[in-house]
Order: sequence, then structure tokens, then C-alpha cells
Amino acid sequence: MSEKRSNSWLSRQQLWVFAIGGLFLADFVLYGYLPSRERLRSLVEAKTRRTQLIAAAEAHSDVLPSLTERLRETDRYVRNYEDWIPYESALGQFLGQIAQIMTKNNLSDQDVVLGQERISDDLICIPVHMKCVGNLNGIFGFFQDLQNLGRLVRIEKTTLVNAKAFTGSVTMDADAVIFYRTRKTQNANLSASQNTTDAVNDEA
Repeated sequence: MSEKRSNSWLSRQQLWVFAIGGLFLADFVLYGYLPSRERLRSLVEAKTRRTQLIAAAEAHSDVLPSLTERLRETDRYVRNYEDWIPYESALGQFLGQIAQIMTKNNLSDQDVVLGQERISDDLICIPVHMKCVGNLNGIFGFFQDLQNLGRLVRIEKTTLVNAKAFTGSVTMDADAVIFYRTRKTQNANLSASQNTTDAVNDEA
């Protein structure tokens, strides 16, 4: 009888040992191994992404100087924006400049016709049709002087036709567009300039 009770007590003790061991094992798996494995996987993925970013940066490092130069050119263009696109149409001044550079390059039969204004965003576009006669040197000189006019002139289309008598004269027809900014843009820039001045005065 005593032996049976002893065996029963040993069986219960073994069950408790197995139960406690099972709990420890479950705790290790659920709260130790699995979270550690997840963190390890996250670290591996982060390391892979960082390696890819470094490789991409190294691959693009050779184009960085050219991109920097393009950025500088863009900055220079933006800084000259006010000079290239005025707030007023200044058509009289523009027509006078065109006539002057045509005469300078010995171009005759001068004809400059302005089209109807069109509004595009904050810019007003004015089509310009130019026609004249001269030799090729004069025509090319005209376009070079047009680039140095101090005002943005976009050439849309140019046609050159030789004289029928083969005298060396060329008739040029050119469609261009000039621009000036709207009052809304001017007021916005003045407001921004005023805000900057006020901020500087407040800091002083």
C-alpha cells in the first residue's frame, strides 16, 4: 500500500516537472526565440536596404558634378528672370530695338507685325512676325543680336527663301513670341519683397 502511494506521488511529481518544463519551453519560444528571430530578420532587411542605398549613391556619384553644374545654371537663369521678362510690355522699345539690329545687319524690306496677346499662367505672350531681306551673314548677325537683346524672345519658326535671280539675297520670315509678366505677379513679388524687408527691420 505504501509502495503504491509512493509511486503515485512520484508520478505526480514527474507530471509537475514536465508541466513546468513545458511552460519554460513555451515562454522561451513565445517571448524569447520568436521575437529575437523577428528582430534579426528586421535587422537583416535594414542592412540590405542600407547596402542598396550605398550602392546606388556610389553608382550616381559620377553624375553629381554635372547635376551640380546644371543646378548652378538654373540658379543663374532664375536670378536673371526679372531682366529677361519685364513687368511691362515695352512694345515701343522692343520694336525700336528690332529695327535697329535689322538696320545694323543691312537687312531691308523690314516688316514687324505684332499678334494678339495671350495669357499663359502668370505670363502674357505676344506673337511677333518678322520679315526682312538680306544676305546670310546679315540674317545670322540679326539672330545673334536678338539673343543679346536683354529680353526673352522665343523663335517659333523661321523660313529662308533664296532670291529667284540668285543675287545672294535671302528673304527671312520668322515667327517669334515675347513675354511680359502680369500685374498679379508683380504685386506678389512686391508683397514678398515687402515682407522680407519688414522681417529684416524687425530683426534689426
